[in-house]
Amino acid sequence: MANKVSNHLQPWHRLEGKVVMVTGASSGLGRHFCLDLAKAGSNIDAAARRAHRLNSLCHEINHFTCPNSPPSPNTTVDE
Repeated sequence: MANKVSNHLQPWHRLEGKVVMVTGASSGLGRHFCLDLAKAGSNIDAAARRAHRLNSLCHEINHFTCPNSPPSPNTTVDE
């Protein structure tokens, strides 16, 4: 029963191609949500006040989603 509820509440297996906006993405739960959602195949639109930490998050996501590719031109951090 618990497994059924868990699968219903967190359908991570159906996120390919979805765009997800995460605020507070530079640290804590927001950062962890971004990493987990990216691993599940979604495209992340991350927002945070600390641009240097947000940039680090973008590089980390790009590294594990496309480890052999150069940095994406679509990854930008507006200050």
